[in-house]
Amino acid sequence: MKFGGDSISDHSRRHKRFLSRTDMAASPGSSAPVTSQFLADFAGAVASTDGRLLAALLSASVDPVLLAAAAGEIAALGPARLARALDGWQLPDRYKPVIQRYWAYLSAGDDGLQKAYGAVLSAFMPAFTSVWQISAFRSMCSGLVAIAVEAENYQKAAGLKPDKLVEALNDLSRLCALASSERAEIGQRLGFLVLTNCCFKICFKVQSLLSSGLTYLEFPLCDAVTYHYYLGRLRILQHDFDAADASLSFSWKYCPQVYERQRRKILIYLTVARIIRGRFPTQELLAKYSLDAVFGDLIDPLKAGDFAGYKRALDYRAEWLRRHGCLSIMTHRVKILMFRGVFRATFLATGGGKMCSFEILASACRFAGWDDFTVEDAECIAQSLIDQGLIKGYISHGRKVLVFGRNVSPFPQMYIAPIAIETT
Repeated sequence: MKFGGDSISDHSRRHKRFLSRTDMAASPGSSAPVTSQFLADFAGAVASTDGRLLAALLSASVDPVLLAAAAGEIAALGPARLARALDGWQLPDRYKPVIQRYWAYLSAGDDGLQKAYGAVLSAFMPAFTSVWQISAFRSMCSGLVAIAVEAENYQKAAGLKPDKLVEALNDLSRLCALASSERAEIGQRLGFLVLTNCCFKICFKVQSLLSSGLTYLEFPLCDAVTYHYYLGRLRILQHDFDAADASLSFSWKYCPQVYERQRRKILIYLTVARIIRGRFPTQELLAKYSLDAVFGDLIDPLKAGDFAGYKRALDYRAEWLRRHGCLSIMTHRVKILMFRGVFRATFLATGGGKMCSFEILASACRFAGWDDFTVEDAECIAQSLIDQGLIKGYISHGRKVLVFGRNVSPFPQMYIAPIAIETT
């Protein structure tokens, strides 16, 4: 298939059946054999709730010979006669724009295929009200991505700037917003994951482009910064805080100082990622972006290992953290850091000996504000800290003590600077 204004010369990839020659017998009262058979099949698919048939009828792939016949028939009839043919069938009104857009797609030139099929998909959304339609919707979404991939391959071969995948991603993203709204029909809501999967497919295509040798700074800087901001947020949700730190550090480094609002958004999630990794921002930096009231209240008791104080601060800031998607992480993942801090303070307070009993560690945690902390809890937390590499040592279950490692620091440095993302 060719794009960019060339004439249609290769439709080998649009291989699925639109109509067979034997299907072109005219229906009673119809003026067009191709359109009448299509409408008969479409009406039958709707009446029998046959999602697979509907998917085949609205497919992006069409046999080239039959495509030429259908396109010629549509062009010969013209919009007025096509509208009359459509009105002659008892179809719900919501399907009529879908059929009209699909006819426009069949007669579109190569340079307008993606836009035309995107219009079909957009027109289908208001008609997408039931679960049986999801196979058709899935087929159409995949078809749009396939058209975009082929178009972008042509652009690359022709030495043009590739932009078709980004266009498809924008189209799918708009449909995602419709599918996730409170007023969306059940079918549309079920289609949300279909749309999301297609968006992921496009994103992985972009990622393979990056891994093939193209560096991030060869893209417009604003796009690279935005991409790593969202990638960093995704990594936080996946609890991959090292990768989150790397992506958000990239965005922070290359986001111009003049864009204070954007830098503040980056700093929120960069601060969360680094707190989990054991590195705290300065009060001056937080104050510059009006984040000292939020994170300052949390960092002080966190550093002190004050469980009760941290819980009070967390409860006070809970709504803000929930709004920014950080509440769960700042509630649960931070606790292990506080236990490490209490264990380290206890280690130092007892003279830095080779071992420490779980009874002493449990008492220290109760003193820090965890009222019902037991010896068994201390043993479990110690094992978790060892497993995560936050403490060097081992547990003597018989003696109920934590034995610290010899010739190594029992509490190794937590924060290691992330590997910089390649930019040159």
